[in-house]
Amino acid sequence: MSLFKKASPSLLAAFLLATTLPVSCTSPNTETPDVAATGNTNAETKGLVLENRAAISGIVSIGRSSDGRLVPPSNTILITVKAVSENNQEVARGRTDSRGRFYISNIPAADSGTSYIINIPGATPTDRQEILFAGQVKDLSNIALQSTTGSSENLNPITVTGTLIDPDGNPRANVTVRDKNYDYLSTQTDSSGQFVLEALSEVLEVVISDTVPPISFNSKDLENNPVLTIDSDNIRTVQGTIKDSTNSNVSLENVVVRVSGRSTSTTTDRNGNYVLNGVPLGPVSLEITPPNTGYAKTNVQLAPATLGADGKPESITRNISLRPIGTLQVNFTSESVKGINAFGCSTAYNCRRYDINPPFSSLSGDGDVVNDQSEAYYHNTLGVTEPLTATIRIEGTDISQTVVYPPAPLLTLRGTDRLGELVTLDEAVIAENPVFSVMFENVPGGAQNITISMTGHQTQKSIPVFIPPRDTISTERITLYRVTPVTAVGDVQGIIRGIDPDVDNDVRIAYIDVSEDLSIYPSAGETIGDELFDQLQESLNDSSSNTLVNPTTGEYYLKNVPTGSRIMLVAASVDEDGRISDCYIPNASVLLNVRAGQINLAPDLTLTKRPNECN
Repeated sequence: MSLFKKASPSLLAAFLLATTLPVSCTSPNTETPDVAATGNTNAETKGLVLENRAAISGIVSIGRSSDGRLVPPSNTILITVKAVSENNQEVARGRTDSRGRFYISNIPAADSGTSYIINIPGATPTDRQEILFAGQVKDLSNIALQSTTGSSENLNPITVTGTLIDPDGNPRANVTVRDKNYDYLSTQTDSSGQFVLEALSEVLEVVISDTVPPISFNSKDLENNPVLTIDSDNIRTVQGTIKDSTNSNVSLENVVVRVSGRSTSTTTDRNGNYVLNGVPLGPVSLEITPPNTGYAKTNVQLAPATLGADGKPESITRNISLRPIGTLQVNFTSESVKGINAFGCSTAYNCRRYDINPPFSSLSGDGDVVNDQSEAYYHNTLGVTEPLTATIRIEGTDISQTVVYPPAPLLTLRGTDRLGELVTLDEAVIAENPVFSVMFENVPGGAQNITISMTGHQTQKSIPVFIPPRDTISTERITLYRVTPVTAVGDVQGIIRGIDPDVDNDVRIAYIDVSEDLSIYPSAGETIGDELFDQLQESLNDSSSNTLVNPTTGEYYLKNVPTGSRIMLVAASVDEDGRISDCYIPNASVLLNVRAGQINLAPDLTLTKRPNECN
């Protein structure tokens, strides 16, 4: 029995035409597809089909260049063959070569024909149903794909010219320069090291020999300096994957990986993988540049190369995560409360000489009618009447903005008086507090928290937001509530130590209610601020907020101290005019959380006498 079926002359001619279809005007190279990928493990001769077997061949492309050549995908395409009669079970597979060609044999088939689904990712349709006959080589011809890089490819050839030299300045002659993504596009340098290459992508490679990995560089680097130094004796290979730091399932494509200060660079493929050849053996820095503003640039430091047992530098793997960045708009406002008695004297307009009657019309600043309803007026008992300082921070970063929150707008009222005549009252009532928006750009992506603080308002902390890459996120309206005045009180009892009974000046202890934005802890070598000093002086002179300290026992008893966590007790010596003197250093102080209706025991405070300042 013959091992091979006899093929007709016309069938052999069709097969030879399919398997030698050129991708460009040049002759195809002689490389053969991966035999293991086709499922063939014997010494089957390409072009001949085993008995009861069929084969498919063809070519895939992503379009044509301006000169008419078919452009293959930059990555190989996996093509699978599934048997319809076996519930679409895969029976064979193969990959395209560098020119987009494929040949898959050893597909079981009958003389009467067998139905198969041929899956070609990126094609339209992706699944093709074909009937294959035993002994047949099915030609699928040219299959057009969408760009496999996920981005719009420039199919117009670019002309790249340059000169290659070695570290000593000598020309690199007879060296291959090729397009990294489409390696069939190549040329060689002449005796002066010069080359001219028609390429389809920006990333090119220099091929020194079969024993030296190709050295990648970007054609744009030759625009300012057309001379490229190639050091093939002092290089190593770095490879890895670049992904989104907030989502490890997102691989980043077209990210430029460059050796800092050199032209050696490459880009990641659609799976985020990169291979950078030509990296120097010494310690270097890699510059990682995303193709858009959706991710932050970064630098990666590499240690000196490690030599293997053969004395050659070892290839290293460095996976990199890039932090996405986006834009955040924070919207906030001060709380607004409508007046309970809008016709009382608390409202400015009713205290004037006109007594106007409803219905009212609210007018904007330019005189336009805002609302014609009888409830169109608004008196805000919590209206902001003076500009306030607000600070918005992105927690865990150094990103913050301090802005001026504007006063609430004043509305003009229009109505009639008792005689029925039209009356207009300018800026009669306070409207709702405005919503203020602050824009942050280049905010690190992922989960973030923001903090908003404003004068006289409770601080809003850890407001969660999520920043996606290349996007603008706007928060809901965030309301800041005014600080509620403390009305409850308690008593404070304690002891001041270190008082010299021979000093004539009195020692007093007082309390002050300090705000969160007031610095009460000066740095070493600094004095307290003027604002705090004035508050201390005022409290030590105010009989309602201070008391004398027993100079013998150091005991004191403060009455009616307001409750709160920012109550500060201050002990100091005062002269006969009630001014703070320099008898003791430093003036002792402590923050105390006073509980209402109780005698609160304060920690002991100590005063240190200042030499030669008091009797």
